Amino acid sequence: MRKQSIVVAGGVLAAVVTVVVATTVFMGSGDDQMTMGDGQTMAVSDMPESSAGAGPFDQAFIDAMVPHHRSAIAMANAALEAGLQAPELRTIAQAIVDTQQGEIDRMIDWRQQWYSSAELDPAAGAALGMSMDEMGMGGDPEMLMHSNNVDADFASMMIVHHEGAIAMAQMASERAERQEITTLAQAIITAQQNEITTMKRFAG
Repeated sequence: MRKQSIVVAGGVLAAVVTVVVATTVFMGSGDDQMTMGDGQTMAVSDMPESSAGAGPFDQAFIDAMVPHHRSAIAMANAALEAGLQAPELRTIAQAIVDTQQGEIDRMIDWRQQWYSSAELDPAAGAALGMSMDEMGMGGDPEMLMHSNNVDADFASMMIVHHEGAIAMAQMASERAERQEITTLAQAIITAQQNEITTMKRFAG
């Protein structure tokens, strides 16, 4: 029997799976559901798993966005502990804590699947062509613990931090190879721009 070879352009045939991820996700009453920013709910089990085949930009984005999210969570927790007052800001801070950790977990899972390692590259920001300041990573959560105006300082710091995330996400929208990354980036842009609009009313 004669064997035939099938050549796929580029040498890779990757299944593209769309993952619906939103930064304004709020956890529902059960572990198996999530409530999106528009009030709609979806089962976590309905979110498809990813498959291999991501490119080098996708890895750099994950490696830069994971610590960026961790920094936001640290600032949000510090602000809440320090006595954040405005209900709108408390809602934003809690959403950051709740949703960005879920996104971190998802990105780490993608990294393990796509690159066979969950170890982040500390030089990922440079790989994206962005400095720490351009990524909005200059905020110090400890400052919030000693702030005389937690609301204003949290809003000011988080606006800069969000602007960095949006810049990274806009880059991903144009350059990412995986639909999962593109979908996440678009959700980050939408959610964090909305939060910036709210926080500007409180910034010092």
